[in-house]
Amino acid sequence: MNSSHLWQMADSYCKRCMDGIMVGLHKLPEAEGADEEFLRFLGLFYGHAVLATVIAWFRSDMHEPEEEIVASIDFIVKDNIIAALERAQGRSPFQLALDSGLAITRGA
Repeated sequence: MNSSHLWQMADSYCKRCMDGIMVGLHKLPEAEGADEEFLRFLGLFYGHAVLATVIAWFRSDMHEPEEEIVASIDFIVKDNIIAALERAQGRSPFQLALDSGLAITRGA
C-alpha cells in the first residue's frame, strides 16, 4: 500500500468522523433553533479534538482499551457541547462573546 492510498483512506475516515459529529449535533434537542454557524464551529472544534485523540491513541500503539477511549471522548464532548448550546440559547455565541468582551480581538 503506498502513502497516497493511506492518505486517501485517512482523509475518508476523517470526513466520515466529521460528518457523523455534525449529524449527531443536529439530533441533540439542545441544538433546536441553534445558530447554524455555531453548530458548524462546534462540529469542527470537537471533531478535530476527537480526531487528534484517536491519532494520539494510534501512535501510542493503542495501549488503552478502545471502549475506554470512546467512553472518555463521549463523556467530555457530549456534556460540553450540550453546555455550550444551552448557554447560547439560540443566540449567536460569537456575538455574545463580542458583546461581553470575552472574544480575543485581533491586534490586542
